[in-house]
Amino acid sequence: MKFALMILTIAFKSYAFTPTDADKAGLIYFHQYDLNDSNINIVVEVDKGEQYFNLYDDKNKKIINFPMAQTEAFNKTEVTAINKYDGNIILSLWNKGAHGKQLFIHDIKSGKELLHIKSSYTLDYTIGVDHITVNWTGDMLK
Repeated sequence: MKFALMILTIAFKSYAFTPTDADKAGLIYFHQYDLNDSNINIVVEVDKGEQYFNLYDDKNKKIINFPMAQTEAFNKTEVTAINKYDGNIILSLWNKGAHGKQLFIHDIKSGKELLHIKSSYTLDYTIGVDHITVNWTGDMLK
């Protein structure tokens, strides 16, 4: 019993991850989504001043990896299913510059970007049963 407790303690210590460790590693955001047929991991991290958005499948294969400019910062992400698409999609909202926002929508299976909307000021969205409504103020940017 003592031996099993010692192994459990060693295993726990080797996998413990404190906020300080996360900060040193450049980790900004991590979330695991349990989907019907698999799991995905969303990881946002900083490397050399740039934030990277990464999506991994349940076999730890990187499906999406894209860098954001230094003036852009991660805001939030959600996974949902919309009838128009076969399977789940991921929405990620980013700050863009001083006031702007941008929304990326990706297909989870393929990693393909389905939509990218940029606004010079606020931008947010709501998810309906078979649609996504995007609301913004200011100019749409190209």
